Amino acid sequence: MAVDITICLPGIRVEGWPRVYDSIKSSVGNHSFELIIVGPYAPYDSLLQEAEISYIQDYGCPSRCLQIASLTSQGDLYTFISDDGILRENSLAKAIDNFDSDIMTMRYTEGINFSGGIHSQPNEYWTAWHHADLQKECLKNYRLAPVWMMETSKFRDLGGVDCRFEHVNVCCHDLAFRIQRAGGNVQLSPDFIMDCDWSSHKKCAVVDAYFENDKPLFDSLCDSIADPFCDRLHIDYNNWLNVPPVWPRRFNVNELNNDYRYR
Repeated sequence: MAVDITICLPGIRVEGWPRVYDSIKSSVGNHSFELIIVGPYAPYDSLLQEAEISYIQDYGCPSRCLQIASLTSQGDLYTFISDDGILRENSLAKAIDNFDSDIMTMRYTEGINFSGGIHSQPNEYWTAWHHADLQKECLKNYRLAPVWMMETSKFRDLGGVDCRFEHVNVCCHDLAFRIQRAGGNVQLSPDFIMDCDWSSHKKCAVVDAYFENDKPLFDSLCDSIADPFCDRLHIDYNNWLNVPPVWPRRFNVNELNNDYRYR
């Protein structure tokens, strides 16, 4: 049965998911929703009993998990959230009510204990040239959508995200740039949608993915091709099948092969 919005949660921090779910209910207002959790670890039984929640087990990288959730999405709109985030009350409802674009940037804050102190971002934050890593000629005047909402049908038609980018970050920049290169519009959410808990940029799988794969891959596209998004508006929607089903930065495939849950 169709719902107003599908929310994907690619994550591993099971203990935070009840809090995330409660924040969704307070944020979405009267809109119908489904929450699709994709990752290696199953939610608590109490969450699986909720009618709006489904779970897909996958050991792949976060971008692959995001793409997989869209395969079964019943929502007219599609978005995702982080499992270290809390949605603000009624903010998602207001975003849905005001959605009128090809893709909406879902503005968020980051700070210790959800304080927003690290990034209480001005509007300029959501532009590529505000960030040193994205100050490239091909990105001038482009907006960012590191967290976004868009029509599910359009997401599928464009091929979704490029899962060669492992973490859910650069793949979202790439999607927004592909849309803008084709003349599409990026709309900022009317309010901040989510507050994320930020502790430190210590070494971890997602940090390694950015520096060892995602940034070099993106730089190679932008630096070797004058117009890197010209022929990439539509990509293969099944590209998630081309990346490892077990993310080697986080899991040892040989150990998982001996785990009955993975058989």
